[in-house]
Amino acid sequence: SKVGTSMSGLVILPLHQYQKDGAVFRGIAEALQQFATTLCVEAVDLTANMSAGTQTLLERTHASFTQQDSPLVSKYSSQPRTATEGLAQAYSALARGVNTAAKTLVEIPSEGKRGGLLAAGLQAVPIVLLNPMIGVTEALSKTLWGLRNSVDPHHKAEMDRLYKSRQ
Repeated sequence: SKVGTSMSGLVILPLHQYQKDGAVFRGIAEALQQFATTLCVEAVDLTANMSAGTQTLLERTHASFTQQDSPLVSKYSSQPRTATEGLAQAYSALARGVNTAAKTLVEIPSEGKRGGLLAAGLQAVPIVLLNPMIGVTEALSKTLWGLRNSVDPHHKAEMDRLYKSRQ
């Protein structure tokens, strides 16, 4: 809807500028700048939302292999305020995913003593593969949401209002 509103501005702003002082090209330039900004921000937001959806799918798949419940906290809560905060949260998410996979690999020999090393190794493969992928998708969404919220702080306030924050 924001892209559609911005597209209508491509016609309306030049008309208003023409009526105001006859400078149509200034209105066209302003409208193009607003349209490009809106389009980029919405593309970043869409990509972040798709990444969060992929993360949820991966977490549910992981939960089915580990017989654990997937988290019930909304991915949209606790969004980073700035791009810098988004990068910090992204680093933490990626490190958590890789560390969990490494921990699982280290635990394979101890599990193998009980039920066979091959069986323990085969059970661990999906978990070892899924954890880094979960970390990457979370890192991507946190980075993009941080970027998006840096450009539009009102969006962050709206997300805080709509979703309970974990902080």
